[in-house]
Amino acid sequence: MVVETLGVILKRSAYQEDRVLLDLFTECYGKITVLVNRSHKSKYSDQIFQLGKWHLKEGKVFYFSDDYDSVQSSAIQGLNIWSGYYLNELLVRLLPKHHADSALFTHYWRAVKALEFGDSILQEWMLRCFERTLLESLGVMPDLWSDNDGDAFVENLLYHLCAENGFSKFKTKSHHFPILGENILLINNITDNNDHALINKELLLIYKRMMRYLLQPLLGHQPLQSKVWLQTLYLKQQEREKRSSL
Repeated sequence: MVVETLGVILKRSAYQEDRVLLDLFTECYGKITVLVNRSHKSKYSDQIFQLGKWHLKEGKVFYFSDDYDSVQSSAIQGLNIWSGYYLNELLVRLLPKHHADSALFTHYWRAVKALEFGDSILQEWMLRCFERTLLESLGVMPDLWSDNDGDAFVENLLYHLCAENGFSKFKTKSHHFPILGENILLINNITDNNDHALINKELLLIYKRMMRYLLQPLLGHQPLQSKVWLQTLYLKQQEREKRSSL
């Protein structure tokens, strides 16, 4: 039986001389592995960060691609492409196979599209929204509506976020992330009302550090390759700028 779903290629892997494996993130079936004949590979070779409708047949181990229709293209340029690779790497490493979540798929595609534009503040915000939705989908995102006593957040109170226990009014001995109640309330206010005018660089930095803190236990000690490569490229760019200024 042929099934249809929207999907984006996350990663390609060599399999056999005449076949290639694709890690596909789909709206209806979550993350799946698709086996494609190399003779058809040219049809998909440029499809990372492209939204398509996939016609698939399910096998015992892999899905098989029956047909493909392009739906919407994406044109991420420059260093932003590494932020796109970061999204893909998070899904490859953290999302279980066949874990379907249409909200996560939507936030992923919104983040990809945001990376096409020059608004760096909006790009950062959409990356954080994706990370939050991913953690919610995995069932490990702390409650951002109340602290671990069930009380609403107070603006001028400093909270201590623990990945295992959520937000506490009191500092604990375990490793934690400190954050003011006003910043938690502002993050939720922007999310609820989609009011991007309230976003500022200071809040984005706090949000980014908070999400890194929450993601770290899941990622372990193995670094994200997308971040390693981005840092390498950034250092090389700095070196070129120094040489050109001499």
